[in-house]
Amino acid sequence: MADWHREVHRALVEAGYKPVSHAKARLAYQGAMRAGSFDVPILLQLDEDMVRRPSITLLDRPGVLSNPLPHIDPDNGLCYLDPQLSRMDPLNPMGMVGACLNKAQALLEKLVSGQNDAEAEREFPLLWDPDYPAFSTLPQGFSGAATLFNFEGKNTISVLVASEDQAQDYGRAWPAGGVEIKSIWPAYVLNWRHPVKPTQPWPVKTVQNFLDFLAWISPVIAAEARKHIDLRNGHKFLLVLDAPNACVGGFFEVPKQYRRPEFKTRQQALLHAFDREDWPLKRMTFQKLDQDHLVRRNLGENGLAGKKVMLIGCGTIGGFLAEMLLKIGAGIDGGRLTLVDSDVLMPGNLGRHILGLRYLMQNKAAACKEYLGQPLGPALVDVWTEDVRNLRKDMWRYDLIIEATGDEAISEWLNAWRLSQLPSSSKFPPILHSWIEGPGAAGVAFLNAWPETGCYRCLKTPDGTPRFQVLFKAAPDAGVVVASCAEASYVRYPVSASTQAAALALQSVIDWLRDGTRRPFRHNQIDSDFARASGSHNVAHQKGCRACSNQSTPQQATSAA
Repeated sequence: MADWHREVHRALVEAGYKPVSHAKARLAYQGAMRAGSFDVPILLQLDEDMVRRPSITLLDRPGVLSNPLPHIDPDNGLCYLDPQLSRMDPLNPMGMVGACLNKAQALLEKLVSGQNDAEAEREFPLLWDPDYPAFSTLPQGFSGAATLFNFEGKNTISVLVASEDQAQDYGRAWPAGGVEIKSIWPAYVLNWRHPVKPTQPWPVKTVQNFLDFLAWISPVIAAEARKHIDLRNGHKFLLVLDAPNACVGGFFEVPKQYRRPEFKTRQQALLHAFDREDWPLKRMTFQKLDQDHLVRRNLGENGLAGKKVMLIGCGTIGGFLAEMLLKIGAGIDGGRLTLVDSDVLMPGNLGRHILGLRYLMQNKAAACKEYLGQPLGPALVDVWTEDVRNLRKDMWRYDLIIEATGDEAISEWLNAWRLSQLPSSSKFPPILHSWIEGPGAAGVAFLNAWPETGCYRCLKTPDGTPRFQVLFKAAPDAGVVVASCAEASYVRYPVSASTQAAALALQSVIDWLRDGTRRPFRHNQIDSDFARASGSHNVAHQKGCRACSNQSTPQQATSAA
């Protein structure tokens, strides 16, 4: 026994705890905590290394503690400390155990006081104590007929959808598409605009319990549920209650003796049958899987949902950036992500590309689409495998163009093409350029989206000197590997530079979506031996710029984009 084990053991015994043997913990104790007028017996289990918080289980729930309450899981475990928001200190085990016991006792006191409605609403999905979980892709406010598809692959996954087409889309979007539809359950969704909380009896175990719970919430909701229980709709029923704080449901089958023809024409007789009998119910909770929620959960906003985005270049930056764009909503809710690249994946690309050996000699854009799949569910992703210049007539249809080719000639062409459309085409979209400077020394992003911003050529003076010094003077040729004609020369740098450049570009996109601080030029330092400290700058028009100095009204045009 470690020294701290002896010290904590002595303190617990002095406080009235008794050591017990337990299959899951070497250090287990039974004792009691005072909560109001009750002594609540508990089982205390300590982590041997004090890395995890002590586990506290209620061995009995006297008085008001017998009611469904927040912070007590279905196995009577007490959730007194959020593991994500707390940190254990293995070097102070005595202090940690004492602090945890104090937290637990304070929580029990609060639970006994009865001031728990808000927390009961927040923890309702846990209090529902589901027989198994499922997922819901239904949009907010949906009500009416829906369908639960049970997909079988490595795991059985149940997804509630509004239509069969949507189910097929999600089946294809699942990892590797390796799922099949195992079974289909008709469902009916009841939408309620107010948070719900538990009532008695609890937990809900029978169809009648569920209908009583719905009636307690709203007689109208309960009547709607009863109306749907009709054998003309089949003998399997899934009723789903979708409220702001929870989406829960109950699945049941009508017993065989009630599936006779007379019950199909006499619905009231069927309803009377389960009013008299305890038909078992399988409880389900539905975690949100709709795309809007998945985007908003991390961004707090809609991201690129509904926008048309073109990504030119699916190479060392673009491949990683494509995945990031999908994660913030590209291609969903009527949006589109177009991947553009005419190049194929070669052996020299493999060490710093998102694609691997499986995609060797395949077009990068098409391979990226296949590899990335649809991480947030069905998304519209298309590819263009020819020269980007052949897309010039369609570019104005997009909301954002991102250029990540690392080819300065393409950057210059794109800049010139944009300027040639102004002011006649006032809707030409913002353009984000992303590239790597030096031997993976810095990632750079330049977003031309605002009236006051100069063009891509304005990043240099007329004699070609960079206006914003990212690298030290000795850096530009460092890391260049001169190859034979059979393989083009390249700059040596690791994949970390690619991912950091892609992340910087993504942050520029997010800031643009939020209409945040207008710092169109930014760089992040990756290698301090070659690059200056990270920074951002405004980009004013460069006097004498060979690209935009003759443009009389480009700025009004850009502001309308």
